[in-house]
Amino acid sequence: MMLRMQHKPDFPTLSESVKRIVSLVDAENESIASLSNSILKDVALTQKLLRLVNSTYYRHHWGGNISTVSRAVALIGLQGIRNLVLSLVVMETLRNKEDVGHLYEELLRGLAMGTLAHELSASPAEAEEAFVSGLMQNLGRMLVQFYFPEESREIRRQMVKQFKGQTPGPADWDKVVNEVIKMSFGDLGLGVAIRWGLPDALVFSMRRYPLTAEPNPPREPAERMRLLASAAHELVEVMQSGDEHQLSTAIDQIAQRYDKAMGLTPMQLGAAVAGSRARMQELVKALRIPVRAGSVASHWMDHASDFVPLAPEPDAATQALALPDGAQDLSTHAYPQATKPIDVLSAGISDVINSMVEDDFKLNAVIRVALETMYRAFKFERVVFCLRNPKAGKLVGKIALGTDAQYMPERFQIDLVKVLQPQADLFTAVCHKGLDTLISDANVPSLALRLPQWYCNGVNAPTFLLLPLRHKDITIGLIYADKPEAGTITLSDREFSQLGTLRSQLVMAFRQATQGSAPKAA
Repeated sequence: MMLRMQHKPDFPTLSESVKRIVSLVDAENESIASLSNSILKDVALTQKLLRLVNSTYYRHHWGGNISTVSRAVALIGLQGIRNLVLSLVVMETLRNKEDVGHLYEELLRGLAMGTLAHELSASPAEAEEAFVSGLMQNLGRMLVQFYFPEESREIRRQMVKQFKGQTPGPADWDKVVNEVIKMSFGDLGLGVAIRWGLPDALVFSMRRYPLTAEPNPPREPAERMRLLASAAHELVEVMQSGDEHQLSTAIDQIAQRYDKAMGLTPMQLGAAVAGSRARMQELVKALRIPVRAGSVASHWMDHASDFVPLAPEPDAATQALALPDGAQDLSTHAYPQATKPIDVLSAGISDVINSMVEDDFKLNAVIRVALETMYRAFKFERVVFCLRNPKAGKLVGKIALGTDAQYMPERFQIDLVKVLQPQADLFTAVCHKGLDTLISDANVPSLALRLPQWYCNGVNAPTFLLLPLRHKDITIGLIYADKPEAGTITLSDREFSQLGTLRSQLVMAFRQATQGSAPKAA
C-alpha cells in the first residue's frame, strides 16, 4: 500500500508540505519567521487559519478578532500554530478530491477524535497536542479513502454484508480492513507518519491501545497523549450507529477501562463528549465542511444547539457521498475575512495596538504583525524591515516576508554616511530626509542611476515603496515593499493614510521598547 501511495501524484506534494512544517524546529525567532512566511505564501491556507483562530473554538481565550498570522502565533504559540497548520494541510489536501463525500466523513471522524482528546486534556498546552494526536488516529482511514477509493468501497460493502442489521465494533472493522488491504488502518497511518518525519511523541500517540490490554498509568507526556487519543478513538467508533443509549453505555465502559490509567469518570467523559460536540460545530463552520444528516459526524453533533443537517445519505454503505445541489455550507456567513486593502490595514492596526498593550510585549512580534498587514493588504512580492545600526552608520535588514525572505535581510545595507557625498543613492537620500517614496518604474534611466549596487545585485524589483520610520528627527528604521511588475503599486489617499498610521504605531512600539524592559528588535 505504501509503494502504491508513493506513486500517486498527490502524495509527494503532501509529504513535502508536512516535512517542511515539521522541520521548523530551529531557534524560536527563526521558526516563527519561517512558519509565518510559509503560511502567508498560501493565501487559502492563511484564510483558513485565520477563520479557525477567530472561531469560538479559540477566540474565548483572548476575545476580539485576530487578523494576522503573526498575531495568532503570538497568542497561540509557535507549537500550537504548527500543529494547527499541520492539521489543516493534511485535511485540505485529503479532501481535495472528486469523491469528496466519504472523504468528508473521514475528516469529520478525525475531527471528532481530535476535539474529544482536546476536551479530555488537563491543560491548554496539553490540549493542542492532544487535538493533533486524536486527529491523526484517523489518518489511515483518510489515506485509504483518498488514495484507494475502490478498496474503501469494498471495505464498506463487506461491512454491510457481514454485519447487516448489527453494529460492528472496532475489532470487526480491523478484521475486514485486514482482509481487503492486508494491513490495518492504524498500521498504514503509522507508516506514513514515520515517512513524513512526524515527531516521535506524535507517532507514539497514534499507536492505539489494544482493546484486549488494560491501559497503564502514563510515565511520560507521550504516554498520556496516547491514552487521550486512544480513549477518543474508541468512543467515536461507538458513534457509528448514532444510538444515544449505546453511547451512554460506551461512556461508562470506556471510563471504567481508562479509570486506572487516567482516573477517568463517566461524568468527566460525558462532559468531554458534550464539549467535543460543541467544538465540532465550530470547526465545521470555520473549515466550511458540509455535514449530511445520518452520518457519523451528524450523530456526534446531533445535540449541538444550532446544528443544521444537510440532506440524508441515500445509501451510505455503497455510494460516494456526493454533495447535493444547494448543500448548505455551515459557515458561508461566519467570520468573514477582510479582503479590501483598507479593511486589512484597519484590522492589522488593531492587532498592532493589541500586541503593544500586552504584559509580555515583544517588539519583534509587533514588527511582524505590521509587515504581514502590508504584505496581505497589497499582495506585495516581499516586505522588508530595516533597523538603524548606529555603530555601522547603516540601516540593515532585520525581518522579511515573501519571496526569498530568508535571504532578503542580509542584502539590505543602506549606508547613511554616504549622504555627505555630492549625490547620495536613492535609499540613502530617502532615509536621510525621511520621505515616503513610491517608485513606480525603477527602470527609468534617471532613477536607475540612483539605485545602489547592493540593491541592483540582490533585489532589483521594478517597483517599490519606501516608508522611513522617524523618531526625534532621526530615521531609526525603514519599511521596504515591492512588486514584480512596474506600475502595479497604487495607493489611494485613505490607504496611504492608514499606512502612515501603521508606521506611527511601529514608532510608538520602538519608544515603548526602549523606555520599558521589552527587548529591542534583534
